[in-house]
Amino acid sequence: MTKIGSRPRRLAPRLALLFLSAPPPGHRPPLVARALGSESNKRSASATSSLGHHSSFRTVIPIEPLGRTPHRSPLSYSDPLFFVGSCFSDNVGSLAASAKLPVLRNPFGVQYNGSSMARSLRRIADGESYRLDELGRHPSSGMWYSLDHHSRYNNKDADACLCAINRDLVEARDFLTECRRAYVTLGSAYVFDATSPHLRPLSAVANCHKLAPKMFVRRLQSIEEVRDALVSCHRSLSDLNPDVLVTFTVSPVRHWKDGPINNSRSKAHLLAAVHQAVERINRDCSTGPGSGPADYFPSYEILMDELRDYRFYDTDMLHPSRVAIEYIWERLLDAHFDRVGLDGVAVDDVMKRVKDVERALAHRPFDPEGEPYTMFLSKQLEEIKVLEHDFPSMDFSRELEEVMRRLGGG
Repeated sequence: MTKIGSRPRRLAPRLALLFLSAPPPGHRPPLVARALGSESNKRSASATSSLGHHSSFRTVIPIEPLGRTPHRSPLSYSDPLFFVGSCFSDNVGSLAASAKLPVLRNPFGVQYNGSSMARSLRRIADGESYRLDELGRHPSSGMWYSLDHHSRYNNKDADACLCAINRDLVEARDFLTECRRAYVTLGSAYVFDATSPHLRPLSAVANCHKLAPKMFVRRLQSIEEVRDALVSCHRSLSDLNPDVLVTFTVSPVRHWKDGPINNSRSKAHLLAAVHQAVERINRDCSTGPGSGPADYFPSYEILMDELRDYRFYDTDMLHPSRVAIEYIWERLLDAHFDRVGLDGVAVDDVMKRVKDVERALAHRPFDPEGEPYTMFLSKQLEEIKVLEHDFPSMDFSRELEEVMRRLGGG
């Protein structure tokens, strides 16, 4: 018992840490039976009137699922998806790809600003190949590079660099003509303009390729500049495919090199610009034909306001953890996909079949040469063939090669 007038005892450090980090009563870990996915939407919907989407222990970001109208119908397993933008877009796109959804990610490599994305998508829409005089050669490494592309295209051979760039441009153009939905993710409103006489003059480059800082001028884009870039992204995508639906989102990754205050300024510009762009695009769509509408997915708000705990960050405390990315992917599935089989095929059921195959191939047998394991592999081979027959867009070539190798046929 604490005596009157005495200081209250402080919790021991370990006990205090346990108290602060322990989950609240009733808490369930993320991704358990989608407990923090569609079920949370149902729970929050019933509490909206009195709690405003606040539960006892956390805030749930409300996301309206797609309806049944032509431009708002849920996505199916055969609908091609396009992801362009920051590394966060790449991470979410990789989850879609691992589920064997038809996906194309960042055909120019990771990009962080809307202006470089707009320039890239316009180039794809126009089918304009890159030329040798648009490449540069790094003075230190001798690698050829493009200011519009990620360093994954860099090469000691200029022709090889150019060939890879134009090959992916053609592939992206072909893919986007059939694409159902495109996800455009912004990372930062800070950009670098190439101003050195030794560089091709270019505003808001996609990548500085570790060239000398004096070759660039760093600046913060205005809300209007970002908005116009996003409208241009939508126009290019619609030129390729008038039926494509475009979803804009802002990456929750903190750009700490800008500093905490400038990171907040940057994200504020992006958020304001995205909503202005969506409003303008949808207003134009309602007054004339020729393109589908756009919407916004709150990935930024989900991490900042719904998860808002360092448990959901990676070791650098800046990037979302794997659990956080998977949770946001679950919320995206809730919002945009047919998870219950309204059209006869539930996305969740197919994903489970794909995961079962992957889990089976990851299994380490006690006797790799035994008949039970051979029968087990034959069963997986049959399931892969059934999945490929039911969903022709799925690519199990890597898995098939591995099964045949284990069976001794490859």
